[in-house]
This record gives sequence, structure tokens and C-alpha cells, in this order.
Amino acid sequence: MVRDWNNIPMEVRNTSSPRFKNFLGKGVKISKFFNTGTRPLQISHARLRLECSSLNLHLYKKNLVEDPSCICGEIESAKHFLLHCPRYHDTRLNTIYKLPFRIDVNVLLYGDANLTENHNIEIFITVQKYILMSKRFST
Repeated sequence: MVRDWNNIPMEVRNTSSPRFKNFLGKGVKISKFFNTGTRPLQISHARLRLECSSLNLHLYKKNLVEDPSCICGEIESAKHFLLHCPRYHDTRLNTIYKLPFRIDVNVLLYGDANLTENHNIEIFITVQKYILMSKRFST
């Protein structure tokens, strides 16, 4: 991490935020399907990817809760929430399990480079529908 910072040219480190952000973003390609769906669902989906959601494992890693377990007793990770939690079995049957693609947590969170953009959009819309229907992140 320190080495990465030290490799940034001094003139970039000491410049305004937009130039710094542009420098950091060089070579980084964000897939269009990351912007699929409504903004609140995009945010929930991104929080799962970044481990910044209100899932107990994510909160536990930030010392915000004492137990990373789900109500069902298993560790409440993104994988557990999306693919295994018995609380959302019916919701999963009506959304994620209807996808005609290989399903694993990485595909659900990041898409699949071997699929078309439209297929990845379909995956993201389905995951966001699952998030909405689960009501797990509702306030």
C-alpha cells in the first residue's frame, strides 16, 4: 500500500482531486452493467461486492456487531445471503435460480466476462430483484 502511494508521481499527489482521481482511474474499466437497475439497488449490490453491506459478517469485520451469524445460524456472508440462506429459499427460486447461466457468488456480484453485456445485465437485474424481494436491506 505504501509502495503504491510512493509510486504515484509527486505532481499528481499534490494536485487537485479531479486530476488525482483521473490518474488513479487510468486503465480501470468499469463495466456498463454495474450501472444497471435503480440507484438504490445498484448501491445495495455494490455494498455486497465491497463487503460494506449490513450483512452480519460485513458488520462483524468492522467491529460493529459481536457475531457474524445469520438468524439461521450460519455465517451471514454475501454467498450465504445470495445462495444458501433458507430464509430466502422461495425468493431465490423465483429469481436467481431462474437464470440460465452458471451461478456462483462471483458471477452474481461481478458478472461473467465470458457472457455478453446483455447477459450480465440480466444477471444484475435478477440479483437486484432478489435483493428487493428479500427485504433484507429494507429500513
